[in-house]
Amino acid sequence: MFGPGDSQCLTSQDVLDTQRELIRRYPHKWQEIRAIIRCGVGSVADKSFLSDFEVRFLLGMEEFGPKLTPFEHAELMDGREFELFMRDVFVEKGYEVLMTPASGDFGVDLVMNQGGPQIAVQLKRHESYRPVGITAVQGAFTGAAYYNADEGWVITTSYFTKPAVRLAQAIGVRLIDEFELYELLEDMHHLVRPNATRS
Repeated sequence: MFGPGDSQCLTSQDVLDTQRELIRRYPHKWQEIRAIIRCGVGSVADKSFLSDFEVRFLLGMEEFGPKLTPFEHAELMDGREFELFMRDVFVEKGYEVLMTPASGDFGVDLVMNQGGPQIAVQLKRHESYRPVGITAVQGAFTGAAYYNADEGWVITTSYFTKPAVRLAQAIGVRLIDEFELYELLEDMHHLVRPNATRS
């Protein structure tokens, strides 16, 4: 990050590395850094913790950096933001969606239907290197029973371990990994903030 070169030449990976490096440098300001990356430098009133060079670099990144795809937008979120985003996605796709409580959700984040089966969904906003294991599959299965749903789904920004895949196949839980999620979100560009850049 912040090496020789021009922000006009940024790739998506460069911007991701920028966010990680800034959070490493200023861990107590992680919320402000996330806001800057997602919404632009002007979204944070107090930028005094950044050097002048870093501010100029971020301004250049904001102007010339790659714009977020919907999937990349989801990758920036924390768990609750991801739940709210996916609620909006499924509403856009014609589902009736109920969000479960933030705590005590019995393993399910969304309960939804589209005039057919009731679906209980567990959402896992993981880094791409961090797989989702069998606990999530078990949670979706038992949560579906609790909410009287016909199907249980687990959706992640990452991938699933082999035991999780085997268990899901055995008990009938649908798994949606990063590749299928990318396709699911392809037509959701209008849900991405217009001035957001890839982090």
